[in-house]
Amino acid sequence: MRAKQHAVVVLLICVALLGALLGWLLYTPAQKAAQEQAATVYEVVNLPLAELTAVKVENAETAFAVLNSAEGVEMLSQTDNEYDEAQLRAFLYAAGHITGSRKVTDRGTFDGYGLAQPRATVTLYRSDNTQLRYRVLMDNPVDQSTYLYAEADDAIYLVPREIALLFLRTERDFISHQVLPLRSQDDVDKIRQIDVYYHGTGRNYSVEQTDQGFYLTAPVPMRLSRLNVISALINPLMQLYADQVVATDADLSAYGLDQPEMEIALTLDGETAHALLRRIEGNQCLMAEKGGTVIYRLDDAPMLMLLQGYTTLLGGGIVSYETGGITDIAFSVEGQSLAVRFSAEGAAIATPLGSVELSGDVQTRLRQALNQLTPVAELSSPKEANPVIRWTASLSTGAQETVVLWPLTTDIYAVSVNGTAAFATDAVAVQRVMTLWDDLTALEQRR
Repeated sequence: MRAKQHAVVVLLICVALLGALLGWLLYTPAQKAAQEQAATVYEVVNLPLAELTAVKVENAETAFAVLNSAEGVEMLSQTDNEYDEAQLRAFLYAAGHITGSRKVTDRGTFDGYGLAQPRATVTLYRSDNTQLRYRVLMDNPVDQSTYLYAEADDAIYLVPREIALLFLRTERDFISHQVLPLRSQDDVDKIRQIDVYYHGTGRNYSVEQTDQGFYLTAPVPMRLSRLNVISALINPLMQLYADQVVATDADLSAYGLDQPEMEIALTLDGETAHALLRRIEGNQCLMAEKGGTVIYRLDDAPMLMLLQGYTTLLGGGIVSYETGGITDIAFSVEGQSLAVRFSAEGAAIATPLGSVELSGDVQTRLRQALNQLTPVAELSSPKEANPVIRWTASLSTGAQETVVLWPLTTDIYAVSVNGTAAFATDAVAVQRVMTLWDDLTALEQRR
């Protein structure tokens, strides 16, 4: 009998457990449905940028408006600064596209969300001359969101906090963080001239871009490799992007920028911009526009690259011949001469009886030998003596370049480019060129 009672108790317990499990299974879908219901996305505003003519913001610190027209975007504020057009466009788009994760329509609860003391008022002006007005209210203490009151709906929405923070900004937050108008590689072809001034800490230099490429025009005239100019000069200039706006309406002398370490003048599409730079402690530097009133702070890494001087633009070689950049080279040594012609198929030595094709290995050694004329010293117009070799390179741009090498000592050789000997190279570099000459003449004679 007792065994039967025990079995009944165990059975009742199992029934109870099964009932609880069934209840949990029935409750879970309902709970999931409730969560899905709570995750409903509400469209607060969805206004195409073409229909948005302006956004006005009034908060505790400032009042400003961003205008949108066919001519572009414009900031209207009490201060006159250079504003970042990309930031202004992003702001307009964000203001016209807001969604919420919760909607409250019970007016009796509105004061609990801070409607009586809004942190900002936002007005959207539409192309049909109507307006939409919103108020930024309290932050939600539970998650990263903020309450926003929509006047047209007479409702309060819970929106992402980063959207609300846009309307708590000041016009200062939209100031451009770049002084020089270099935004991307697309701007490189628009460059006409770059002048770098060191104000006593180095030698100033100028680089110009023509239809035939980049040229150093001061302190010495010299053709430059496009790749070297981009890596050693243009890329650091693009990196002059401020981390912080230190001050507006500032006196440059208060920050030492009336006597900068470096000044960059960039001429782009006929317009010239001037950036002033000065290093400060903490691996930082200050930057300002010449004649401007905004002070920027940024990492000093790009400035340190620019402080290395114009010799970095040479890229380790006095001359530079890039693949596809040469049509032919005519060499001359002690009355002997030969010409190498380049085409899409490769390179060949031109002879009276035809041509001698150069292998890929010889073509590589040819470019390396010429491009590795390492500058080891600067010269002051030495007179040309007995040359060990000369060559004239015809470039694909239509320009020609005549190079002459002659000894100054047993170890140092002058390198003249189009009549200007600004640099010397060493005997090792010259020996590479002479070995190349021997190999080319041997190939020609073998024919």
